[in-house]
Amino acid sequence: MDKFAEELAKFINPFDDMDAQLCCFAHSINLIAKIFISFFFVTRRQKLIESDDESENEVEVKEEEVDDDDESVDGLENEVVDEEDDETTEAEQDDADEGQGRFNEKVTKKLREKAIAEMRTQGYKLKSAEIKSTGELFPKIAGLARRVNDSGTLKEKFDRLVTKSEDITGSRTALSRQVPTCWNSEMECLVSYMHFKDVVEQLLAVSSLKLGRYKLSSEQWSMTDDVSQVLMLFEDITQIFSQAEVPLIVDVLPSLYDLRGGLEAARDDSEHEVADIVRVACHASILVANKYLNLIEDNDFYLFTIVMCPDRKLRWFKDHGRTIQQVNQLKSRVIASWEKSYKQMGREDDDFFVS
Repeated sequence: MDKFAEELAKFINPFDDMDAQLCCFAHSINLIAKIFISFFFVTRRQKLIESDDESENEVEVKEEEVDDDDESVDGLENEVVDEEDDETTEAEQDDADEGQGRFNEKVTKKLREKAIAEMRTQGYKLKSAEIKSTGELFPKIAGLARRVNDSGTLKEKFDRLVTKSEDITGSRTALSRQVPTCWNSEMECLVSYMHFKDVVEQLLAVSSLKLGRYKLSSEQWSMTDDVSQVLMLFEDITQIFSQAEVPLIVDVLPSLYDLRGGLEAARDDSEHEVADIVRVACHASILVANKYLNLIEDNDFYLFTIVMCPDRKLRWFKDHGRTIQQVNQLKSRVIASWEKSYKQMGREDDDFFVS
C-alpha cells in the first residue's frame, strides 16, 4: 500500500500520498485482540523460555520453530493448529504487504515479550505452570468444538443433552468453531463453551468418548469470565467497523481511546481478583493500541474529521487532555489545509471550529 500511494501521487494532483493513506481499522482491532488471545492459545510453534531466576520459575513466551510431531500441551495444539496449516493466516498475508506490514506479526511478538517484562516490574511475575495452564485454554475449547461438530455421533449426543437440559436458554444450539483469522471466533468458542458448561461436563464425563483432555481445570474455569469480559470490549467496536458503506473515519480515534481505556481498567482492576496473566495480556493489547494511536494521530485526516464533526469539533480534543497550545496548533493546521485546497468552496466563519 505504501508503494501504491506513492505511485498514485504521480497521477492525482494534489494528492498527499502517505498523508492520504489510512489503515484498515478492523484489521487493527483484530491485531489488538489477537495479542490478548495469544496468552491463552499457546501453539506448537511457541515455547516457554525459562528466565535466569530459576527459583522464581518465571517465564517469557518466545516464538521458536519446533518439530511438527511435538505433542506439547497434551497434543491439543496439533489437533487445533493443524486446521491452520493449509491456510495463509492474516499475519502472513500482512508480511507480503509493505503497508500492512508496518505492524506485522513479528512486532506483535516483541510487544508480547515487552508486556511480560514491563508487568514483571510491577510485581506480576508469570510462572511456567500458569503459562502452561492458561495456554491450554483455547486449544481445549476449540478442540472440543471441532471434535463435536465433526463427529455425527458426538453431535447427536451433545444435541440430546442440550434438549434434556432445563437450564439452557437462548438461541445457541451448538459449540462455536474457531476460525484462525477472526479473533471473535475465539470469543464465540469461549462464550458457547461457557453457555453449555453443564452439557459439556456431562459429555466429557463419558469415559468411552475419550474427551477428557478437553476438560478445563478449576483454575482455567476461574479465568474464563475475566477473559470473556475483556474480549467483549472488542465485540461492539468490531461490529460497528465491520459494516459496509458506513463512513466511520470520525469514530476511529475516539473508539480506540475508549478501547484502550477499557483495557486499562481491566488491567488495573483493584476491586476483583484477576489472574496475573489476564492483566499482562491486557497490557500487551494496550501496547498494540498505543502503536496504532501513534500512527493515527500522525495522520491529519483522522484529526481533521473530528474537528469538522458538528458534535465534536476542537472541544473533543480539549476534553481528552490536549493543552490549549496543542488545540490551537491543530486549528491552525486545519485552516491551512482548508485554505490550500478548499477555500473557494468553504466558509470563513472562525466560530465554526469552536461552537
